[in-house]
Amino acid sequence: MRGILITACLLTCVAACSVQVAGTPRAAAPVPHPTSPAAPPSFKSPDKVTAACPFVGVHDIVAAIGGAWSATTSEQPPKKDGPFTTYSCVYTSEFHDAAAFQLYVVTGPADRSPGQMADDWAKQGCTNAAVAIPGPGEKELYCDLPDATVDGMPEQVTAVIVGTHSHGESRLAELDLHKVRADVYTKIATLLAGRL
Repeated sequence: MRGILITACLLTCVAACSVQVAGTPRAAAPVPHPTSPAAPPSFKSPDKVTAACPFVGVHDIVAAIGGAWSATTSEQPPKKDGPFTTYSCVYTSEFHDAAAFQLYVVTGPADRSPGQMADDWAKQGCTNAAVAIPGPGEKELYCDLPDATVDGMPEQVTAVIVGTHSHGESRLAELDLHKVRADVYTKIATLLAGRL
């Protein structure tokens, strides 16, 4: 019985201390920090792709979108489809226990057009016509994907897709993220093209 009374007193004290008085500012919540390995500022495109996660760190995404966000990354097993190999990285939010972003890096033979690869890739998953983005790759675009469900609520998802030749092969990267402003897609496309 004594333990119940002590617990009740503690809960009452904690609840009373957390009440906000009208007109007083609430203390800012602590800012989460990315926990995934970050791509170094002098990231060098690898001669041979063996994983997707090293191409884009959480800090890169946060820098493009703005704000603060925390996640862990998880490299998925590569998938081979004819002459193409797809590597993927899942960025899992520490707040929602859901995949917040996903990165795909695809390699293929040099004689395949990266622009055509990007167009074909977009046709497979986009729910609208892809929008071209100016950038340093051979083809950059973004498009809407089917909505995802986060915490039981639908969330609009956009894919930023980049195709380019690099290290004697055709390469494609796609970063899936929640729908934001078009200038963010341009930043992401420029980042991906530079990393491929």
